[in-house]
Amino acid sequence: MKIYTTAGEAAKVFCDLKTNGQITDEDTVTLLYDLNIIQERMASLKNTFPADTLHTAAIKANPLVSVLKMVNGWGVGLEAASRGELALAEAAGANRGQIVFDSPAKTQEEILYALKRSIYLNTDSYNEIERVEEFSAYNQITSGVGVRVNPQVGAGTISSTSVAAQVSKFGVPLDESDRLKEYYLKNSFLTGIHLHIGSQGCPLGLLVKGVKKVAAFAEEVNAESESLYGEQRIKTFDLGGGLPVGYYHEKSPVTINDYAELLKKEVPVLFSGKYRLITEFGRYIYANAGTVLSRIEYVKKFKDANIIMNHAGADLFLRKSYNPGDWHHEISLMNKNGSVKAGDFKEPYLIAGPLCFAGDIIERNAILPEAEAGDYLIIHDTGAYNLSAWSRYNSRQIPVVFGYNPLTGSIEVLKRRETLQEIVNFWS
Repeated sequence: MKIYTTAGEAAKVFCDLKTNGQITDEDTVTLLYDLNIIQERMASLKNTFPADTLHTAAIKANPLVSVLKMVNGWGVGLEAASRGELALAEAAGANRGQIVFDSPAKTQEEILYALKRSIYLNTDSYNEIERVEEFSAYNQITSGVGVRVNPQVGAGTISSTSVAAQVSKFGVPLDESDRLKEYYLKNSFLTGIHLHIGSQGCPLGLLVKGVKKVAAFAEEVNAESESLYGEQRIKTFDLGGGLPVGYYHEKSPVTINDYAELLKKEVPVLFSGKYRLITEFGRYIYANAGTVLSRIEYVKKFKDANIIMNHAGADLFLRKSYNPGDWHHEISLMNKNGSVKAGDFKEPYLIAGPLCFAGDIIERNAILPEAEAGDYLIIHDTGAYNLSAWSRYNSRQIPVVFGYNPLTGSIEVLKRRETLQEIVNFWS
């Protein structure tokens, strides 16, 4: 399975686009998606987990409707974390049985919208369970309803993306298991359980430890339910996502097979047929499929620093700029004719973006061949949580996005570059 897009491959696609006139000098930033990588990642999920697993792609990782349509067409559902993302899922053609609705702050109206359309939802608190309970008093609930549980197994190496510490804004803490068990036993509509440890920075062992704790709790609930009612209460187990992906190309990334094999060893009940599984991967599906090509406008050479001024900054690399120690992207250099620069001579560069604040830095010590105005930065593994976290600061135009398949040579527009009038309309 392909791990990431090489600089040479990205450069070739970019040159083909320029030759065909599909991008012009006004396209200072271009996003490319290797659609074959996305399809391969989804196939790996299907081949690794039980056949009846509902795999969903996290919309928050990549909300492009054109991509969501492809994903859904390839047999993968969608995980929505807001009312807007529900609308995106529906616009992509996902049917009610292919959507999972998660959010820590669902309104009464949002809950009713999902339940009336039989969309599976995971409640995030006792208060939210009680809202569903009110609805169930007057309406039959035909979709599954789960509870997000915080297994409290600790944080990973990136605090901002770790959500299973002792205190978390998400879910019901597992140390309140007796209280939560009561909610399950008295509410027959609660047929699912959900957890998510974090996204990137959480080692495999931590992910599996969380799943194991929650599975043990589910087994306790089901044992009591079978004793009281003659059937298991929890039938659906939502594993969430969170598999870390490889941003360092010299390292071998964890694979979905590694994750599944450890789950089979530590939590075999999940592969016994007792539970229907749901997954909510996002970064794993998209991150390595994306590449950004950004034109270098100026190279400032001073006594104490070499500074590259390029057109991709904190607008597209929000997390990288604000938490530089937590995030990494491999960066290559291409000249204006499409040749990837190489050679023994390299020097350090500070790579700055186009926004008007001092923190608009995407790399402080990039070791690159000599950079010149008109060259392009090739920034790797940008397919998840980059464009979806786009910042409106300075009202930069959202760049053009292309999808391509290296196996067939096909290229298509996934999203055209935002127009100036669309920016005016946004702020009007």
